[in-house]
Amino acid sequence: MVKISTRRAFRTAGSRICAWLCLVTIGEGSSSKNEREQRNSTFPFQDRLLAEATSATLEQDVITHRDVFCLIANPWSGLAAQLERELAWGLQDYLPETVALRRASEHAFQQLQEVYQLGDNPTVLLLRSGLNYTYQGELRSEHVIRMIQYVAATRPEDLPVRNLKSMEELLRLVKSADVSVVAFDRCSNLAGEQLTSSDCAQARLSFDLAARQFALSPTIRFAEVLDELTIAQLGVPLDREHTVMAFRAGRAPSVCPECTSVPMLRKWLEAEASPLVTRAQVNVFPGVPLSGLLGEAAQQRRPVAVLAVHRIVPRGMMDADGELVDDAQDHDVNEKALRGTASLVNLERKRGRATLMHEQRPVSAEAQQQTSSEATGTADAVHSPIHDVAVEVPGARTRSMAYFYIDLDREVVPGSFASKLGVTALPSFSIWNTSSNDVFVLPGFQPISDRIEEFVEEFWANRLTPWVPSEAEPHTRPESKLRATTAAELEQMLVKCPLNNSTVAGGGAEEHRSRDHGSGTCVPTW
Repeated sequence: MVKISTRRAFRTAGSRICAWLCLVTIGEGSSSKNEREQRNSTFPFQDRLLAEATSATLEQDVITHRDVFCLIANPWSGLAAQLERELAWGLQDYLPETVALRRASEHAFQQLQEVYQLGDNPTVLLLRSGLNYTYQGELRSEHVIRMIQYVAATRPEDLPVRNLKSMEELLRLVKSADVSVVAFDRCSNLAGEQLTSSDCAQARLSFDLAARQFALSPTIRFAEVLDELTIAQLGVPLDREHTVMAFRAGRAPSVCPECTSVPMLRKWLEAEASPLVTRAQVNVFPGVPLSGLLGEAAQQRRPVAVLAVHRIVPRGMMDADGELVDDAQDHDVNEKALRGTASLVNLERKRGRATLMHEQRPVSAEAQQQTSSEATGTADAVHSPIHDVAVEVPGARTRSMAYFYIDLDREVVPGSFASKLGVTALPSFSIWNTSSNDVFVLPGFQPISDRIEEFVEEFWANRLTPWVPSEAEPHTRPESKLRATTAAELEQMLVKCPLNNSTVAGGGAEEHRSRDHGSGTCVPTW
């Protein structure tokens, strides 16, 4: 498994989406001139190569362009050289005009390595609007190219984290959301230059990952503040480089006591935003509603089989300390479920009873724009083992079943389309008989067992009992009685519970405070 370190770097104010692929290689001096010429002759984009990449030129690229792709690799590993060749030829079929390739000498790589704290392994970075996202999947050319295609088609407003630059923007955010989670960041100056500490970088990484995990919630918004004046106006404690706060209606602002890891930050968010956080949303194709995909099969009165798994975490998803982030342990279960179901589909194809197997893939910007108003999915690109199984779409047959898979977060929203399909536990396998509108759920689903095939055979033989939701699985979501905090209320809360008076207890444990709503005073809880 490749250890990948994620960093955010420079802040930009570009107005257009412009993706750059920076191919940085080192070790030129270790190969002969003939070897270099031979390698360059196989690289089809010599006219697209830019000048030598250094930390200074890369900073200028980030300032000039909104998005920057950067593949930083060392050719002596063998993997990097092979990846370089495969990317070169693979991008012949898809190379946007906004993508360029670049090389760098060993000295330039050492500069970049110092800025981004890189190891010797190939690393793919994406700098978008000042935020750093690291490709977390396998270093295979088709996966990297797929990521480039997807991100190039993603609108900047779809990013989960907003950058607030004034007190007025913060107040507007608090008024527009039930829960506003804001990171006050002193890790870098306004130009987004050098990070100050490894702890600070880990906190920023955790906030980015948590924001992407919660980005589907309609009631919670994420933002960050880099402006020192705004931070000073709010009275944020000065004893930290990175402070995360939550603003919620009827409550004083609260500070996350320990936000150095994704699990700890997410646990705090779930407690702080509960019950407003609804993290389970259907994600089949980015920007395409699940009901629309299944609607075609329903119109043709074909039964629909649905495999539901946890959100897929690609291999290599690690934090700055090299530890698997939360949810990564679910990857093996998802992989077995997907491969087990794909094997069944191949078998059903031979029998003439399988017609569809949808896989997750990027969509064009036009398709996203057309379906954005009714989208129920996420904008994250997910690379799953289903891509390794080729499932074609044969012609329509009388006794055929449409196969789909969906990936969900940890809990299913009551009343959602997934809950109506019987998705009560993950992973799960269910069949929707569109003719009778009955749902059949495979109990105790084990993805590596033969029970799936038996379950399908029992369905065709009409020996299954329709699934009936229990009382513990309500299909209606209670409406929130909370409202967004007004600007006046926020200012009043900040006056009554000033943050800059907080003290630090012995041993590094911080003292927290919250509002006593009965008396209108502040009590130590944060």
